[in-house]
Amino acid sequence: MLLEAKNETAVRVHITNQGSGKPINDAATSDLEAILAGEQSPRGWGLFLIKNMVDEMNIQQDDRHHTIELIVKFAEIGE
Repeated sequence: MLLEAKNETAVRVHITNQGSGKPINDAATSDLEAILAGEQSPRGWGLFLIKNMVDEMNIQQDDRHHTIELIVKFAEIGE
């Protein structure tokens, strides 16, 4: 895991693992009601939750690695 200050207004975290090359599920397609009804796999639900807790989430992958980049922006003082 790599944690770095993107600049004075945000922080960026890169998390890389050795994946099997299988595509990561699109976090935007998770549907809580469908998951609870057993109509959709819960796989990818964690990414859905993470995506909704950060300002940006980017996924990169190749045949050996998955990398998720998370960006959290700092609020301006007075916002």
